[in-house]
Amino acid sequence: MSTAARWTSGLGALWSALALLDPALGLPSWPGVAAALVALVRQRRARPRDPWTAFFALLSAVYLVQAAVDGNLGADSRGYFVWLPWLLRGGGGDLGHTLEALGQVELPASSPLRLGLHPVGPAILWSPFYLAAHVYVLAGRALGRTVYAADGVATPYLRAAALGTGLVATAGALALLRALRTRHEAPAAALAVGAIALGSSLPYYVAIQPLMAHGIVFGLAALLVWAWVETERAPAVRRWAILGALFGLLVLARWQALVAAVLPVALAVRDLRQGRGAQGPLVAAATALAAFLPQSLVWHAWHGRWITMPQGAGYVSWSSPHLLDVLVSADRGLFSWTPVAAVGVLGLVGGARRWGLLAASSLAAVALTAWVNGGVSDWAGSDAFGARRFDLVLPLLAIGVAVAVEGAAALVARRPMLAPAALLALLAAWNLGLLRLHARGAFPEAAPLEDLAAAQARLLRHAAERTLGALLGARGRDLAYRFFVGQYFYVNANPGGTIAVGSDDARYLGEGWSGPRWHEGGPRFRWALYPRACILVPLAGPSTLPATVQARVPRRLEAQAFTVTVNGAVTGTGRLGPEWQDVPFSLPASALVRGENVVCFQFERGWGEEGQQVGAQVARIQLP
Repeated sequence: MSTAARWTSGLGALWSALALLDPALGLPSWPGVAAALVALVRQRRARPRDPWTAFFALLSAVYLVQAAVDGNLGADSRGYFVWLPWLLRGGGGDLGHTLEALGQVELPASSPLRLGLHPVGPAILWSPFYLAAHVYVLAGRALGRTVYAADGVATPYLRAAALGTGLVATAGALALLRALRTRHEAPAAALAVGAIALGSSLPYYVAIQPLMAHGIVFGLAALLVWAWVETERAPAVRRWAILGALFGLLVLARWQALVAAVLPVALAVRDLRQGRGAQGPLVAAATALAAFLPQSLVWHAWHGRWITMPQGAGYVSWSSPHLLDVLVSADRGLFSWTPVAAVGVLGLVGGARRWGLLAASSLAAVALTAWVNGGVSDWAGSDAFGARRFDLVLPLLAIGVAVAVEGAAALVARRPMLAPAALLALLAAWNLGLLRLHARGAFPEAAPLEDLAAAQARLLRHAAERTLGALLGARGRDLAYRFFVGQYFYVNANPGGTIAVGSDDARYLGEGWSGPRWHEGGPRFRWALYPRACILVPLAGPSTLPATVQARVPRRLEAQAFTVTVNGAVTGTGRLGPEWQDVPFSLPASALVRGENVVCFQFERGWGEEGQQVGAQVARIQLP
């Protein structure tokens, strides 16, 4: 049974990988996930359970999410990935032309990006997948399939790196689960790994920006924790070699991870004090140096030094002036954007009896990571999601979360896991909501708590409206609106029916509007963006409403025609000129529903203004 389940789940993961690698095939990912999950369920009673079946099932699900999200080359992704196409193209010259082929704006000759600012470790770990993608593209072209150029930067090459990130992160998550199972019951261990995996920046850097280093770093750090636990339990030379190699790979992927040296060093010091000899730690040091050697070779070739900091000496201030900011600032501080991290730190503090040396060294690694992050000139991480530079401590925080879960469960007699599971689920949901808002551009930097809470509530409301709308239609949407908002024109909100578009009535505006504007001699207004701008009209019941819109068009357009739609149905038309005027339109009862109605103005033409296409200037919409 276990062999058959392993093959079935493996083929499911392979299907999902192919669907991710080549979107032009049009393969859905879900059959692969379904096959892997069926295999996992069928072997649930097998003893011992086959770990590969679970690995392939989780990996296929990760690939499904990556394919659905279709990540981007944002932030520093090009800098991490560029080493692969640069080598494939012959490796001549600097990285500039290859970066430009990846969509980087034209780089001046003096740009430091041309000499490689980012570690080579992620590219090395992606290379098997990248080479497989190259063979795949070449084979397709040999068979007459020319949808992709064999240029090293086409879609399959980029998605091959995402495959690598997904695999390393998945392997790390399951290795971390195995490590936690040595000292915690299965439910607590699973909750801890799940909470860190879904409640941190990890989903963003596995699905949305998988060509950053952070998914790789999480996976390697989690594997390091597993190797540490195994080495502590049975300190054989072979285990020390694995521990050292994983530490070297971790630093190769992210130089900052050097602070994680406190973990193997603490274990080595204890073993030496206990008289176990230095052979194991020396072997670990040798394998760590060997794993890091590629980076030193690159530095020596490009910068003339075996050890350097390509960003320059001023990149980090070792006094850590922003230590408090990287922990608690609403601008992507660890605890403010990732509250489950606070649970992890508290658990590590209370986990000395359960984890001893690992808890203490993990706390030291967290503190050192915070200190280094607080010294970086760009301490908030540019366009980062959350505290991305704490990637290497996420597996360590999972240890603390497991301790906290079991501590909380011990206080409850019946269903002890229910309360901690509910709390961690809420933290994960909060994080995923913030992730979605950030991806939409709502909170690119600071996320003020009161604004974020309101935005999260809107996400919940819209999810409820979609769900109840799918089940009950307009009545379901109104039910959700009643519960979450409950405001209706003429009943308990806006008795005059006036929507001051150019002032403070943003709550009644849907998609397609600029920020408020004002030109001397005219009313305050907003640009109604081309092709459509919408307002929201909550009503206690449908009745025909005559209305007017005070608007004009950009003078260069001279005239503009527009169509009015109510809840998707066309209900009228109108025309605008270059002068401010009140144009009548009607909202017929037949198109209106109880609850929130979406009224849109669809414009015939657009004009470039302030970097966007606009259809009209709108100052006010007046309902009766």
